[in-house]
Amino acid sequence: MERLLKTFLIQTVVVVVLAIPTSLYLRSDYNDFSEKQRLAFSIGSTVGAVCEDGWKSFSTGRGTCSSHHGVKFWGEYLRHFASTTWASENAIFIFFLFAGLVGWYGYGANYVYKKTEKETAVPILSPSECCKESLASGHSFCFKCGVAVSEPELQPSPAPLLAMTAYLFMTSTMFAVIGLGVLGFIAAAASAQDNSDPSPVATATPVSTPVATTATPVNTPTPKPTPVSQVLIDANDVLSPAYTEDSDTHTYRFHLSKTAHIRGSFSASRNVVVEISPSGYSSKEAISSDTIDATLAAGTYELRVTSSRVANVNVHLTAFFEQ
Repeated sequence: MERLLKTFLIQTVVVVVLAIPTSLYLRSDYNDFSEKQRLAFSIGSTVGAVCEDGWKSFSTGRGTCSSHHGVKFWGEYLRHFASTTWASENAIFIFFLFAGLVGWYGYGANYVYKKTEKETAVPILSPSECCKESLASGHSFCFKCGVAVSEPELQPSPAPLLAMTAYLFMTSTMFAVIGLGVLGFIAAAASAQDNSDPSPVATATPVSTPVATTATPVNTPTPKPTPVSQVLIDANDVLSPAYTEDSDTHTYRFHLSKTAHIRGSFSASRNVVVEISPSGYSSKEAISSDTIDATLAAGTYELRVTSSRVANVNVHLTAFFEQ
């Protein structure tokens, strides 16, 4: 048992030491992948390249981004990240990492088996005293006894197999406990997030009700002027917080040349917080959908969508100007 625990402790210490740089590499790689994926979702299918200063170019030939400090990412390269996942991109690395871990502890189990077998083997036949002297001298024939000398046969013991089985049970139990702990933590975090998100349905509809109070009466002789509409935002994006970030925010900026009536809506696969600043619409809390109905004066505004989890978001906003 002492050898069993000592071998297990030594192997686990080695794994922990190697796990530190490995986890740092995986975290950095995940953050890099998430950044490229968010950028890929934002450029669509028409952008040819993203320049170093953030400019999006529709060109793919020589001289692309020459006045914007060069090409940072080609469009086709980024669109690859939009159609894949981090796990599939690193499947081979994860497989070899898991195989190496299993092989490392398998080597420990074999070491325990061999050592225990050597210590617990029992000789079946013992040579006589005179044969022992010849055997110790390295002779293959005892001239005193007149017989051939050979090493005594060893009778196998069940102890090595039991020791190896116990070692494998220890390692598999450790992997199971760690795996269940990680899955339980992820499930608890997801459940807590879902429980904290309020239902969006009850608070979504009242915003648009004031429109009826401003309608022109049916019996008025004066015709109601037809407003001129302008699409401000028509977007379909993905919010994806990085590994070390609590949330992700997309900002859409628009300008009004004069006072306008703003109407629109948004919907998301997860609850999000949406607000227009300054002095515009605000969802006040995380919801999955709502309508937007507000009157804004001339100026420049920003519509911000924030999510603490990966979410697909559709945003539509139109301005109506009175003629």
